[in-house]
Amino acid sequence: MEVSDAEKIQVSHKKHIAELPTELYRKIILNLNDKDLANACRTKKRAAEICKYDYFWNLRIQKVYNSDLTNYIEDKTYKEV
Repeated sequence: MEVSDAEKIQVSHKKHIAELPTELYRKIILNLNDKDLANACRTKKRAAEICKYDYFWNLRIQKVYNSDLTNYIEDKTYKEV
């Protein structure tokens, strides 16, 4: 069974994303829309690891709302907000 060029590109693309430095990978998933981000956090092992951290959600809130909610969240984590 022969593998098509499109299939080779898909595999190659996935491999390269998996090898990106964490900071770059974090920047990529920060730019996903809400639906794709939620899906990545549920289904992609590396994204799920990043999504566990409050630091990531702080960055996401700053990006989406152009605001730092530090003064408003009191006893909640950014992920809970």
